[in-house]
Amino acid sequence: MLPTDIVKHIQGPVVFGLGTRDANLKSRHTMPTGAVVDKDSGNIRFFLATAIAAEPLADMEDNAQVALACGNPLNHVAYQIKGRYLSSRPANDVELAIIMIWRKKLIAALTDFGLPEAMAQQFVLGFVWRPATAVTFRPVQVFDQTPGPGAGKLVLDLEDAS
Repeated sequence: MLPTDIVKHIQGPVVFGLGTRDANLKSRHTMPTGAVVDKDSGNIRFFLATAIAAEPLADMEDNAQVALACGNPLNHVAYQIKGRYLSSRPANDVELAIIMIWRKKLIAALTDFGLPEAMAQQFVLGFVWRPATAVTFRPVQVFDQTPGPGAGKLVLDLEDAS
């Protein structure tokens, strides 16, 4: 299970980046629009705009590898969570509400950071997000990606912990 501080970090405000790769090792980057951690299983569910989900989903279905990065624009704390793809499906109404909460938190963080509100809104609200696809994966490793001497360091190996 992920520690509480990492679960809180994932809940935002954070900017997400999803890394996948195809069978030819070509990497792909996509920007999820929110995520939640299941309190019972510890699995992470993130959301992709369905309009841009086909290629990363094909990658994950092919090799089951997921790399989800999440960085806070205010304090620059960032993690990369690597794991195993489990499933995807259309996002439900509760999950669409989670996406809206993520959007509001991110706009507030970006304006606190110093971006003019209109620019923060354009950045966040400009993302295509509906319809959305919910993607679930099991976290396996967590890496510190906060700028500084610890960047890249493995901070949690959930396979070794089991």
